[in-house]
Amino acid sequence: MTINVDAPKLSVELLNVPIQDTCLAVTPGNTTSIPLILKNNEETTGPFNLLIEGSTTVKGITKVNEPVLTLLEGEQKPFEVQITPQLHTPIDNYTFKVRGTYQGFVFLDKSFCFTVQSITGTAVSAPSNIVIERTRLTNTQMNITNTGSSRLEYALSSVPTTELNVQIQPSTFTLNPGETQVISLGFVSN
Repeated sequence: MTINVDAPKLSVELLNVPIQDTCLAVTPGNTTSIPLILKNNEETTGPFNLLIEGSTTVKGITKVNEPVLTLLEGEQKPFEVQITPQLHTPIDNYTFKVRGTYQGFVFLDKSFCFTVQSITGTAVSAPSNIVIERTRLTNTQMNITNTGSSRLEYALSSVPTTELNVQIQPSTFTLNPGETQVISLGFVSN
């Protein structure tokens, strides 16, 4: 007995991919877009689903502006990956994948990275290493300087965890250009 399956061919490629030697720099409160193009090289017309795979933080600030595309053979369509970090998004490096699927089959898994930078006009200096002893209060300081040309308001907070409590003083303040605020940080490990 012979069973023949006649299915349309699937060949989809991602075009306009930026060469990334370093992570894309993004700033809180601003949207940064990565313009991309999806091209269909074969007869399957879709729909092609595009989604973001990454951490909860990444998924909360990153999206595909056209998550479902239908393409004829040889057709290509532009779409964007939009990254919009919030003011409370931690300053850090993040990685994610743009994943493309067709009827549950993954045809695309492209990695990208971005770095959330401090707000323009702000410089932060803090110790690079802090040793925290279990159940003891560890204090340190950091400086925040307004390096811009306008008055800025700051609100600092920490993400609560079951392992560590963080105390921030002051947690809200305003700085004129050139001013620096010393922040006291207290850490207690549970």
